[in-house]
Amino acid sequence: MKARTRRFSNNLPVRKTPILKIKLFIRLFTLWYNFIRPHQTLKRPPATPVT
Repeated sequence: MKARTRRFSNNLPVRKTPILKIKLFIRLFTLWYNFIRPHQTLKRPPATPVT
């Protein structure tokens, strides 16, 4: 199991959380992953335009 998957399941108790909160968490994670987190090779967020 990858560390990010383990963190996801540890931070979000799925059985106790309403589905709306789960959807919001996934949207925020996707936003962070694609637009904020620096890519390991590119050294910038993946959605940043190349100049």
